[in-house]
Amino acid sequence: MNRLAASCAVHAGLRTRRRVGLCAERGRAAQIGQRLAAAWRLALVLAGLALIAALAPAGAFGQLSPEELVAGTLLAPKAFRAAAARARPAIVRIEGLGGVAAAGGGGYPLPGEGPTTGLILSSEGHIVTSTFNFARRPPVVTVLLPGGQRRVAQLLGRDETRKICLLKVEGAADLPVPSIAPRKELRVGQWVATLGVGFGGTEPALAAGILSALARASGKAVQTDAHTSPANYGGPLVDLDGRVVGICVPLHPLARETLAGSEWYDSGIGFAIPLDGLEPVLERLKQ
Repeated sequence: MNRLAASCAVHAGLRTRRRVGLCAERGRAAQIGQRLAAAWRLALVLAGLALIAALAPAGAFGQLSPEELVAGTLLAPKAFRAAAARARPAIVRIEGLGGVAAAGGGGYPLPGEGPTTGLILSSEGHIVTSTFNFARRPPVVTVLLPGGQRRVAQLLGRDETRKICLLKVEGAADLPVPSIAPRKELRVGQWVATLGVGFGGTEPALAAGILSALARASGKAVQTDAHTSPANYGGPLVDLDGRVVGICVPLHPLARETLAGSEWYDSGIGFAIPLDGLEPVLERLKQ
């Protein structure tokens, strides 16, 4: 009887310790959640303050009241939405039909399969995108233009070192073209955003970040911590004025395969090929 009582007491103690341990774990999880929420709020405040500092006249930042500084957090999302709206008319949705990887996949999209993003470069219908979007080399490519028209496009050329390719839409005219950000004006730490329609929808998905570096991949690319992924490969990286900094692509320092670098998607390590100064490459792709 004494042994039974002792055993019950031991089990009761274990259950109590488990409950205490569970409560402690929940408490720690709640504290972590609160800290993360506080960090996110602080990040938003800092983003707003940085944006105000960038837009305010010299010397005016110190004259702003605390209320005006905190209100600056509301400017950040508005600024990014305005930048996306300026670039939006030149963003197109690209679809490939058929190809070497068209079968299989177990119901899941294969790499480079499905709708992707492109950017209009000329009013006559030249469109730049990423070679990632043509990993399965589809024989038929269509482009959904800003006005809602769907046109067949021809793949003119590929640059595997930069992971970009050039398309030409048949029968297009007077298409909107984006403004290009001069490369000499780019600065490490400036705000940028990635835009893409690779996962469908009428409005591009937007991810905000900064320029992390200006000369990656032997000077061919800029680096950003804004998320890049199949949702925006081939789409633009834009500044706060809506000017195109570059074309989002997957890159890997040690490999040139079409899909190399895509394993880093949404990691905070993203790359874009600047359009300013790319004219000789694009002219070569037209040949």
